[in-house]
Amino acid sequence: MAARLHSVFWLTIGLVLWGCSSAPEPKPDEPIKVEEEESSAAEIAPLTEEDRQIKVAAQDDTGQEEEVPDSVVPEDVEAPTPAVEAMGEDASRMLATAAQTADSDPAAARKLVEQAVSDNPRCFQCYYSLGVLLEKEGKFAQASHAYQHALKVHPAHLQSAVNLSNLYLRLGRHREAQMLVSAAVRAAPRDLGLRNQLAAVLLASRQYDKAAEQSKGVLLVDERNVQAMIYLAQAYYHWGKHELAERILLKAKEIDDTNALIHNRLGFVYLKMDDMSSAIAAFKKATELDPNLSEAHNNLGALYNQARDYATATEVLRKAVALAPRFFEAYLNLGNALRGGKNFKDAEEAYRRALQVKPDSRRPLFNLGLLYLDDEVPGYEKSARYKLAVEQLEKFRRRGGRHPRLAKYLTEAKKKHERAVKAEIRKKKREEEKKRKEAEALRKAEEERRRKEAEALRKAEEEKKRREAEARRKALEERRRKEEEEEKARAISAPKLGGGKDTEDVEIEEIEDVEGEVEEVEEVEDVEDVGGKVGGDEK
Repeated sequence: MAARLHSVFWLTIGLVLWGCSSAPEPKPDEPIKVEEEESSAAEIAPLTEEDRQIKVAAQDDTGQEEEVPDSVVPEDVEAPTPAVEAMGEDASRMLATAAQTADSDPAAARKLVEQAVSDNPRCFQCYYSLGVLLEKEGKFAQASHAYQHALKVHPAHLQSAVNLSNLYLRLGRHREAQMLVSAAVRAAPRDLGLRNQLAAVLLASRQYDKAAEQSKGVLLVDERNVQAMIYLAQAYYHWGKHELAERILLKAKEIDDTNALIHNRLGFVYLKMDDMSSAIAAFKKATELDPNLSEAHNNLGALYNQARDYATATEVLRKAVALAPRFFEAYLNLGNALRGGKNFKDAEEAYRRALQVKPDSRRPLFNLGLLYLDDEVPGYEKSARYKLAVEQLEKFRRRGGRHPRLAKYLTEAKKKHERAVKAEIRKKKREEEKKRKEAEALRKAEEERRRKEAEALRKAEEEKKRREAEARRKALEERRRKEEEEEKARAISAPKLGGGKDTEDVEIEEIEDVEGEVEEVEEVEDVEDVGGKVGGDEK
């Protein structure tokens, strides 16, 4: 599992390799149209020695270094549209108020800018500000139209050209981005900002030779132009000339040590030079210099992933997606960090967010497939999880995804799914049998309970009857006893013969006494008949 996880990290390390865009890919609310011109497709020649001499001559005339404005058409260039009009005081005031309330109340800010546009149809700054607000709201098609209006009024407006071309790049529309910036450069050939943006677009289109030529032309005119140095170093980086890229970036760092992009680019160079500690330090410095640079946070998080410091990687990558909620690479790296930290449910969510940003991408499918194959993602039975693994890996293959172990992973996922289905069927049967036995036990227990209750009721009823019979018997005996006592009482209260004995005893005694008297009389009579007297002569 560890080796497999490590392979995923290399597949989706997600470093923003020298990207020229300042934000992740947007999802347009409707198709963005760009007006194409045949002349826009022609190549733009880089600046030359002649341009440098013109700049030197201008410096000699003014006594100071010539400043190349961002959004003003140079005097020596014939603009293809009427001269740019100055912004009115009312429009300036509304734009200033909108800028102050853009974060707290975006709707009110947009309403102010829309009013400024309505009142000032040729205010390119108003159209540009409207584009910025719409882009922040995610209304990319409307933002594109606003930038295009700004460029119609002022074809060399740098900020509008930069924002619109970056929007095209994030949508993968490189040709339109190149045409757009090329048209702006034709309107102001010596605008170094536009030249740098053209180099950025060419780099994004992998036209490294042409990008390097444009950057060298800018440095020919302004040898201290840091942005041109960064883009030239990027071209050398892609050519594998890492030491040369490092020297150029270190030179740019001497000029502007506070430029976060320089440190961010140095991080990539040190990676290629196998200097991991220096790479981490460079990316970390970039995040410190510009805490809002989401690319630097993502790159730093990817390196912490590689070092298997998943806790720190998760913290850093959460900042990246918070700064750029549609940052595809950051979501992939965040998913890897969460998976490495065994937070599988959040890892699943991160991969699915990456799919929402790029629905046609293959990489999140592969990562999800391995997540479901290897890890216990909460909320899924094993069979359902392995089925998802098969589905995600199959989608990855159908979309042209390739991996040396893809066939092995698919076979493993299918076998695990089959085994899990069988195991769950057996488990279900066991659970059903268990439930049946439990139900049978409950039924028997209920029957026993009812039997015992009936037995208890029967015994209680019998006991009740016994007690009632006993009570009746005792009552009868008591009644008889009282009757006897009453009878005796009556006998006692009746006249008695010879004593206070009971009537029956008296009668018996009286009979016996009479018989005794009779016997005594008979004895006396017998004596007289004998003729003798007792005790002497008769007187």
